[in-house]
Amino acid sequence: SSSPFLSAKPKRGSIVDTYQTVSVNCAKCGERLFRYKKKNGTKSNLVKCYVERISEDRVNIISEAPENPPDDYQWQCPSCETQFAR
Repeated sequence: SSSPFLSAKPKRGSIVDTYQTVSVNCAKCGERLFRYKKKNGTKSNLVKCYVERISEDRVNIISEAPENPPDDYQWQCPSCETQFAR
């Protein structure tokens, strides 16, 4: 029998409110995509995003995405259509 893959769930609630907010911009055109609550601010690269931590969805990326996007969903910048996540 195979064991299921278990991943850590993001922290929620008031602790996340203390995290620094960083801007996430498109690398190609510079459009601000969203603002994100990141634990260690700008000290390291943003590798993984949790939807719960997006504090400002500037260009409606999350609201226009499917409710449960498939793993192969193409997250794209609305201005230049460059893929920014996978």
